[in-house]
Amino acid sequence: MKKCRVCLLIAFFTGIQIASAQNPMGGLLEAADRLASDIPRLLNVPGGPPDELRLGEILFDTAAVQLGHLFGDLIANRLTGRIDLESTAVQRQKSPNSSKTSEPSESGGRSVWLLSGSLYPVGVDYLLVVRLTAAGGEQIRGWEFALDSKGITEYLHTPGRMNSGILPGRFEPNDEPAEAVILDLPFSEEELFLGMGDEDWFAIDAEPEDVKAGRFLEFSTTGDLDTRLELYAPGELDWVRADNDDTDELNALIRHPLTESGMWYLKVVGYSSGTGGYYGLKADLSEGETAENEPDEGVSRAGALILGNGRLERSIDYIGDTDWFRIELARALDSSELLRVETFGAKDMMIELSDDQGRSIIDDDDSGYEYNAMIAASGLEAGNYYVKATAYGGETGPYAVSAKITVPVRDSFESDNSPASASALNLNDAPRAVRQRTFFPMGDIDWVRFNVEDSGYYSMTTEGAADTTMELYDERVNPVEANDDDGEDYNAAIQRRLTPGTWYLKLSPYGGTVPEEFYTLLVKRVDEAVRGGEAER
Repeated sequence: MKKCRVCLLIAFFTGIQIASAQNPMGGLLEAADRLASDIPRLLNVPGGPPDELRLGEILFDTAAVQLGHLFGDLIANRLTGRIDLESTAVQRQKSPNSSKTSEPSESGGRSVWLLSGSLYPVGVDYLLVVRLTAAGGEQIRGWEFALDSKGITEYLHTPGRMNSGILPGRFEPNDEPAEAVILDLPFSEEELFLGMGDEDWFAIDAEPEDVKAGRFLEFSTTGDLDTRLELYAPGELDWVRADNDDTDELNALIRHPLTESGMWYLKVVGYSSGTGGYYGLKADLSEGETAENEPDEGVSRAGALILGNGRLERSIDYIGDTDWFRIELARALDSSELLRVETFGAKDMMIELSDDQGRSIIDDDDSGYEYNAMIAASGLEAGNYYVKATAYGGETGPYAVSAKITVPVRDSFESDNSPASASALNLNDAPRAVRQRTFFPMGDIDWVRFNVEDSGYYSMTTEGAADTTMELYDERVNPVEANDDDGEDYNAAIQRRLTPGTWYLKLSPYGGTVPEEFYTLLVKRVDEAVRGGEAER
C-alpha cells in the first residue's frame, strides 16, 4: 500500500497541465480532452473496472459552481462510445445543488469512482485541481490545469442561480471602455459577477434634451462585494470626473450632475485586486439642486484658487461630488518654497494635487487639523496645477480651502536623510539630548545616531505639533523597534534597554511632509523603576 501511495503522489504532481489555446475556453476544452484520454486507461485495474463513474462537482470558494456541469458535460461527450467504458456507467453526481461533494461509495455490491475538483484564484486567472477517487476516499489520480479567466468567469456561480434567469457575467467581455455595455435607464440588475482583478465598464448615452439644470446621473452598487465606482465624462477618459468607494457599508454611490450630452462611462472594480464576487448595479436619472459654483468637476470646469487670498468657502453638495480648483504658478518655486494647500471645517476631506497633464503629484487625507487634508509640494515649475477635493465616506456639507506659498524653516541638521549622513547626538552634553527639527522639503526624513556607553533603559520621544513616526536601528542598521503614537498628541515614543554601541533613529512624518511645524527629539537614560519593574529584554 505504501508503494502505491508513492506512485499516486508522483502521478498527481506530474499530472500538471498548462492549458493554453486561442479559444477563450480552450484551457477547459484541453482539460476535458486530457481527462477523457486518461480515464479509460485507468479503468484497467485488478478485479475489473468500477460499475459507475460519477461526474461530481467543481467547488469554487467552498460552493459548487456551474463550471462543474459544463466540465462534466464536456468529459461525458468525449467518453461516449469508448470501448474501455462498456461495463462502466457514466452518471452525473446525484446532488448537483449541494455545496459539498459527497464521497463515492460501494452500495449493493456496486463500486463507484468519483471525478470532482476545486477551482482556485491565481492572480487574475485560475488553477483547476481535479481528483479521481474510489470508495473510501482513496485517490486514484490527480490533475492540475492552469485556466485563463476569459470564457469561464461567467460559470463561477452556483447552479441554483441559473434558475433566476440572470446569468452573472453575461455582459463579459466589458473590460474596457470600447467594450462598455450601454445601459437603458432606469437600469437594475442584482447578480452581476466581477472576477478578481476584473473591470466592468458600462455607458450612458446622454442626448442633448436629457441635459437640464438640476438633473443628476445616479449609480449605486448593492450586495456583499466591496466595490468602487469611477465616472468619466464624455471625451474625458483620462480624468475621473467622480469616484466613490464606501458610501453604504461596502457599497458605492455616485450622484453627479448631467452637465453635457454624449457617452458617460462608469467603471466598476473591486476594492483591491484580490476582490471578486457578485454585486448589483442600479443606474437612473434623478432631480436635485446644485450650488452656485457647480458644476466644477474636472480640469475644464475647475474654479480658480488664488494664492494667498485666504479661505475659499465651498461645499460637497451630493454623494460623490468632487470639487476641482485651478492654481496658477506664475513662476517656478525655488528649493526653499512650498505650495501649501489645506482644507478647513468639520468634514473629513481628502485632496489631490496634479499637473496640467493629469499626473498626480501628491495626495493627502488627514495631515490637516482634525481630519482635514493638507499637502505641501516643492520643486514645482511655473504653470497650472489642479486640486481635487472630496469628502471621505460620502459626507456632504460646507468646507473651506486655501492655497499659499510658504517658506518653512529648514533645520540646521540637514542633510541627514540616510544612516551614512545621520547627525550625531551626544548623550553626555546634558541630562537629556534635545534637538529641534522640521520635515522639509517634501519627502524629508531625519536620521540621528548616538552612542550608548552603559547598558540600561533609554527613553526616546518626540514632542511638538508634527505627527511623527520613529524607528530604532542597531549599529548594523538592522531594525529593532518602531512606534507611531505612544507619545503624547500623536508623537512617537520608544523605551528600551540598550547595550553599549552605536544606535540609530529614523524619524519621518505620518501622512506626508508637515512644513512650518517643529518637533523636538529627546533621548535620555531612565531608571528601571520608570518602566514599572518591567523585566529586562
